[in-house]
Amino acid sequence: MSEFEFVTLRLGKDSVEDIKAIDERDAGIQDPPYDLSVVCKQVPRQLKSGAYAIIWLGSDNSKGMQTDWKQGIRAIATITQVDLGEKHNDDSTIGVSIGYIFQKSIDKINLIDSYATAYKYFACLPIVGLNDYSNQTVREIESGPRRDVGALLAACGKASSSSLDDIFVVYPELQDLIKGSYDKVADSEVRYSERISQPHNLIFFGAPGTGKSYQLNALALQNFKREHMRRVTFYPDYTYSQFLGSYRPYAYDDAPRDAHGTHSKKQITYEYVTGPFLDTYLDAVTHPHENYLLIVEEINRANPAAVFGDIFQLLDRKPDGVSEYRVAVPRDMEDAIVEYWLLSGGLEYDQKNEIAEFYGMPSQESMLDKLKSSLALPGNMYIWATMNSADQGVFPMDTAFKRRWNFRYMDIDAGENSDLGDGTSISDKVVSLCGVPIYWNKFRKALNDLMRDAHINEDKLLGPFFLTPSALSDDIAADDNGDSVFTASFKDKVLLYLYEDAGKMHRPALFADDTAGYFGLRTRFDRTGVDTFNGIDLSSIRADGVGDSSDLRDGE
Repeated sequence: MSEFEFVTLRLGKDSVEDIKAIDERDAGIQDPPYDLSVVCKQVPRQLKSGAYAIIWLGSDNSKGMQTDWKQGIRAIATITQVDLGEKHNDDSTIGVSIGYIFQKSIDKINLIDSYATAYKYFACLPIVGLNDYSNQTVREIESGPRRDVGALLAACGKASSSSLDDIFVVYPELQDLIKGSYDKVADSEVRYSERISQPHNLIFFGAPGTGKSYQLNALALQNFKREHMRRVTFYPDYTYSQFLGSYRPYAYDDAPRDAHGTHSKKQITYEYVTGPFLDTYLDAVTHPHENYLLIVEEINRANPAAVFGDIFQLLDRKPDGVSEYRVAVPRDMEDAIVEYWLLSGGLEYDQKNEIAEFYGMPSQESMLDKLKSSLALPGNMYIWATMNSADQGVFPMDTAFKRRWNFRYMDIDAGENSDLGDGTSISDKVVSLCGVPIYWNKFRKALNDLMRDAHINEDKLLGPFFLTPSALSDDIAADDNGDSVFTASFKDKVLLYLYEDAGKMHRPALFADDTAGYFGLRTRFDRTGVDTFNGIDLSSIRADGVGDSSDLRDGE
């Protein structure tokens, strides 16, 4: 057996025939095994024959183009031969014998959708990991936290509807590993009272398009059940009463429908409508063995201190996540808490007794008295948020409010190599600009360099996801102008942002024609592309690696 037992093996453009053969073979046990030879560089020097290999069907191009096969984990194999090159960057030859092929290729999204509770156990593994960006062909799988290969293989079986028993026929020595990991995941689904290793109050912040919501959501799916996550978006008029709850007008019919299907009369009354904070709070308090998450998107688009009001005091937490201080329950909220406990919460009699016992209360009645008298965040309630300080119209966040949160900064380029779920990343995306293929990510970086040279703050720069992956397309947009989706999106979003927001006071530094209005810049961009801007060399962003900015002018 090798010094380390598992590797990932990404098959790419030099293994297209083998990829197609694997993709076309019948799934299940391979008898005889399918053997192949892989030539690649940068093979770990300690790799030995006998190691297990998890086979990933990769891309046959570096431009993010769709392949004829679905990319993802497809097979389990063993290494049969290792002929290492003299140096790390020399060609090495690896013999591989595939003994089992899954029903379908399994990508990161499939793993999360089919077995979200298992993903956290292998979230740091090569290829499928949350923040893994390497394209190296052979990667060793080291032991450590969130690197459970058994959990990964169990999830692969579940995601592809493949039989684990068939895997054990081919590789019986893996049975204890996979079943042990499977049992561990199953146990974690029962014992959800275990606290997660993330802050209770957390804000993701960074420049526009850095993937704040994406990273928050990915982290949430690793740690919470989907049905235990609640999301709200703040906006300038959002209020405390919407966030917690308040009495609101409610129309009801006081008579049955007549023969024509209409009501004879409507009455207006008021009832207490709970907000996302109180809904999450009540769920968490009454289900202490499970974790709950409230996600606040764009937390500073409303006035956060005003929206949180007196419950901002609850954000002071003890090490176990429970609020350091309690606040009184408003009189109008008491009725909503009583209704949840008695009716709307769906709590059974025995369940209420268990809740009372958990909190050390002698009876259901005393537990209800405790709930309706004061609020204190339980240790199983988490509040995570996103914040963009660069946009216009955001509210400042005072120091007292800030210090009750943990902040996680999203670097301007952090997500550029993140897997989009199809084996590609933003860095791979190629679009056409005035008939010339360019890399969007290189174009974005060139624009950021212009803004840095103009001394524009970093929080105004363009993140990799300022344009969504779906906008990076040469398909014709549905705007009746004949523009591609990319061109239309760039003019409507990037160009407008640079003109009216980030570059408003720096137009001479950014634009070749600083006297042009927004319409004039759109027209110029249609004709000259990158020549709309100062000092961007087309050859530095071209996908074919040739030419310069004059190519666009010559083509007019």
